[in-house]
Order: sequence, then structure tokens, then C-alpha cells
Amino acid sequence: MAARQRASRLNLQRHLAGVRAFHAGLVAETQRRSEVLNKLGRHIDCLRRRSSTAHQKLNAAEQSCRHLNELQKMHRPWRETYTDLTRYMRHVRDHLRRLVRLT
Repeated sequence: MAARQRASRLNLQRHLAGVRAFHAGLVAETQRRSEVLNKLGRHIDCLRRRSSTAHQKLNAAEQSCRHLNELQKMHRPWRETYTDLTRYMRHVRDHLRRLVRLT
């Protein structure tokens, strides 16, 4: 029984480490997205300004499209990390439910 409890505890620790790592990954991905969105916002502001020339607006539109493509590419890593975090958190929850049930 002690070996089984030790294995369960190690499994819980492994899942907790995974939760922490995936959380850190999501924070990093979110910060990268935020930076791209801020850049996009500056270009949108240029498009809205009446004082901007047609060339400036075209350049802003071109840059906006590049940033939108970049955001599209960032979607998959964020979603995959979120899925992993969710899966590991469920494992942690299940471990803790079993532990509470046994006590």
C-alpha cells in the first residue's frame, strides 16, 4: 500500500509541475498576443486619422494584415497549451478528490 501511495503522490507532483509549466506557457503566449494586438492598434489609429496620407494608410493596412496573420499563427500554440493545462488540472483535481474521499 505504501508503494501505491508513493506512486500516487509522485503522479500528483508530476501533474502539478505540468500545470505550473503550462500556466507559464499560457502567460507567455498571452503576452506575445498582447504585443501584437498593441502594434495592430497603432496601425488602426493611423487608418482612422484624417491627417494620415493615403500612402501612410496603405502602409498601416499592409502592416495590419501582417499582424493579423501573425495572430492567426499564434492561435494554435495557445489552444494546445490551454488543452494541456486543462487536462493536467483535471488529473490534479481527480487525485485530490480521491485523497479527500480516502480521508
